[in-house]
This record gives sequence, structure tokens and C-alpha cells, in this order.
Amino acid sequence: MKSSKKIAFMAVLSFSILSQVSLAQVDIMNDKEFNEVREHFKSDFPGIPDKDVLQYLKDAGNYKPAPELLSLSGVPKGEITEHTLVGSKAYPDAEHKYWIYIPANYNDKKPTRLMVFLDGKSYLEYGKDKKYSFPVPNALDNLIYQKQIPSVIAVFIDPGSKGDGLPIYGGKDNRSLEYDSADGKYANFLVDEVLPLVQSRYNIAKDPECRAVMGASSGGSGAFGVAWHRPDAFRKVISSIGSYVNIRGSDYYISAVRQEEKKPIKVFLQDGKNEIDTVFGNWKLANEQMASSLDYKGYDYRFEQGDGGHNYVHMASLAGDAFRWIWNDKADEDSCIIK
Repeated sequence: MKSSKKIAFMAVLSFSILSQVSLAQVDIMNDKEFNEVREHFKSDFPGIPDKDVLQYLKDAGNYKPAPELLSLSGVPKGEITEHTLVGSKAYPDAEHKYWIYIPANYNDKKPTRLMVFLDGKSYLEYGKDKKYSFPVPNALDNLIYQKQIPSVIAVFIDPGSKGDGLPIYGGKDNRSLEYDSADGKYANFLVDEVLPLVQSRYNIAKDPECRAVMGASSGGSGAFGVAWHRPDAFRKVISSIGSYVNIRGSDYYISAVRQEEKKPIKVFLQDGKNEIDTVFGNWKLANEQMASSLDYKGYDYRFEQGDGGHNYVHMASLAGDAFRWIWNDKADEDSCIIK
């Protein structure tokens, strides 16, 4: 393998690794250097084929983070608190960390909209390379202050810290079991076990039209699964580079959208033309098929297909646009009060 081209890589197989590994610029010039990259991946995913490692070395695309992600002086900052859920009914052996963001203008007399972010910690702050970071609290601070979106409470939740890892690839966390399974178990866990903990502290809107869920990669298809299985609780989805492939059955959603009764959900779908093609499937084709299914059934959706690969870069450039779009039908501050 000889090349002088600098390309970005990251362990997007598990976004929980993102905060540890971040991104690096790597010159793949010889087999020795590739072996070093391979060993990095195999330390977390011992079963990953060499052919799949190459897929994660694709170019991220020429995108800049959205200006809404910057921390701006003079903008009131929301408050973030850290919490831990131990011994859930759904996943009794997996500890879940989560963070709650409360906007600066929070009014406990009014029901407040909710956004949930899967792989939550990766959305909380800048990484080593800002181009590949997605600090959502900054975006919420700015957009709420500028009155471009209504007031929003956000929950950033990580997958379980201990589990079976990925099929074939291996690993040690519960992420794949939670996000890649299409059985609705994670949706029920989020709605029935996590949200009551948040609702006991804050006045969260009960109207499912006033609740959104977002994720990337397996978190993207996992976020869609939350709204698909529990539209009584969530009806807005932002799916970034979603894993609508057969890791644990999330390719099911592509046909289910076409064949099952239309559900009252709104979807922002993002992916790249330089996506990965692995033993589990082709992400570019899967997201194109997902968009086609949503279109066929007449869903309220938007598909943004960029030139990047399997990473945050393109989606981070769309952050403000995506948040404005997902809330544009519920912009009125009082529209989430169920009378």
C-alpha cells in the first residue's frame, strides 16, 4: 500500500471511542504504517477484517463545522449535569452514563421540548481536532438565544459500559446490542426507564411532536428505531450516517417503512458518497434506500447526501440547519402545551 495522500481515520465503529481516539491525519505509505493502524482497530475490535479497516481510512470531505457550534461570548450558557443509571430492567448488567442540558432560559412553569442524543458524550465538547467535533451544547445555546429554535432540554446518553460488542468484530461494550437491534427494546428502555428520571426533575413536554432523538452510525439507526417503535413518545429524528445495514437487523427499517402503516414521524437523514462498505453492508446504498423508502411512503423527511465518509464532519457542518429544520413546525413557544 503506497500513497502520499493524507487521509483521516477514526474508530467510528464505536462512537464511544471517539473521545479517546479522536481523529488523526495519517500517511499510508507502506505496510508497516498500515499494520500500526490495523493494530489500533484490532485493540478494540479483534475480529475486524483487514478489508474493513481500509474502509475507515476514507476521506472525510471538505467541510467546516457550522458556526452555530462555536462558543460565543455574550450568549447565556446552559447548565449540564452528569448522572448514572445502574441496574436498569432492560440492561441490568450495563451501567449507563447520561448528561442533562438545561437551557439558560428554562422556565419550569412551561413544558419544554426535549432532544435526546445517543452516544451522548461525543456530542458534549470539542475533541482534539475541532473539524471532527460536534459540541451540541454550544449550538443549543446559540440557537435558543437567537430565537432560531425554541427552548430545548437535552439528554446525552451513552450506551452501556459492558456488553457483547459487535458481531464478527467483537468488542466489550453494549452499544451494538442496544442500537443495532431492531426489536424496540432500546426504545422502551429510553422511554420507560430513562425519561422518567429526567421528568422527575424538569418540566418536559409530553407531546411527542415536541421530542426529538439524534444519533450517528449505529446511533443514527438506533435513533430512528426509538421513534419508529415509540411514536407515542418521539416523533422527530436526526439520523447521521445511520447503520441501516445488517449488523443486528437494522436493515429491517428500509422495508418496514415501505410496507407497514405510515407513522407520524419526521426524519432528517444525512450520509456521504464516500461511505464505508463492510462485511455488514454498504452504508451509502443503505441510506439511499432508506431515503427512497421514506419518499415512497410520503414521510416528512429531508436527505442530505454529502461527499464525506463515515464520520461527523459533514453532519457537523449542517448542525444549525438540521436543528432549525427539525423544529420548524413547532417553533411557537406555547405549541407544546397539551391542553
